[in-house]
Amino acid sequence: MCQHSSRKRGVTVNNNKLKVHPEHLYSALEYVDVTHTKRQAVTIRKIGNHLTNHHHLTISRTHVRFSMKKLGLSYKPIKAKQ
Repeated sequence: MCQHSSRKRGVTVNNNKLKVHPEHLYSALEYVDVTHTKRQAVTIRKIGNHLTNHHHLTISRTHVRFSMKKLGLSYKPIKAKQ
């Protein structure tokens, strides 16, 4: 898969209109399921890191949030452990 990106203020910006393809969404859902099975918290940043590490896809956390919301997943802030 060819992916065009440009540099802007030191951040990689993906110029592709459809930033997260269905196979990426499926991979993110599997990652969420596996992580929840391990009784670990899943964060937007962790999902973004997963997509970067496994699919070489750099997207913003805002877009990850949007994609997860479109899939019907909800999220809330994690409370710090005391």
